[in-house]
Amino acid sequence: MVQSLNVAQLAVVEEIGFSSVLQLDVHMVPTCLGYWLVTNYDVESNSLDIGTRKIEITRELVRDVLDIPMGDKQVVEMGKPSYSDPVIAEFRNQYGPRSKLKKVKEVIETIKASDESGRIFKLNFLVVFNTIMGETTKGSTVLMRFLPSVTTDVDIKDLDWCSYIVTLLKNTKARWSGLEHFNGPLTFLAVIILFLST
Repeated sequence: MVQSLNVAQLAVVEEIGFSSVLQLDVHMVPTCLGYWLVTNYDVESNSLDIGTRKIEITRELVRDVLDIPMGDKQVVEMGKPSYSDPVIAEFRNQYGPRSKLKKVKEVIETIKASDESGRIFKLNFLVVFNTIMGETTKGSTVLMRFLPSVTTDVDIKDLDWCSYIVTLLKNTKARWSGLEHFNGPLTFLAVIILFLST
């Protein structure tokens, strides 16, 4: 998807504060490493035990590792995304009235097929980012619970995306049984190790 973005779209990604993620070159996290990372992350202490020390997972660490906006406004989730929310309706209506829930691959294809760089592009980009880097839903549909926070009058850079990643990490680990794939911010955990080794 990143390679398909045009100049205007790249400028928008920079404008909303996410240009650093365009430089991430992580295509996969090996299963054994992923399992080790998740099992060594403790929800209670909110820390990652790497053997030689425990790393506290703070919003500041997310900012340092991913370089995404850490604004003053909280990203608030809607329990079950509904057409009653205007932003969710705005996102979903691009696919037609009362469209089915979309998979992340479909949203990526929409971005790749369009030169659009306005509000819908921003929503699509954030949906892809939060689904891949935050929480992959069980049914492989996109993560939309955060969309109510992205109202037309809010500056996307003013939202605290760093704390949101921490919240997703805590919530997904708390629900993880250890028997299925982890659907939380695994890439972030893996990049921490790379970040600390440089």
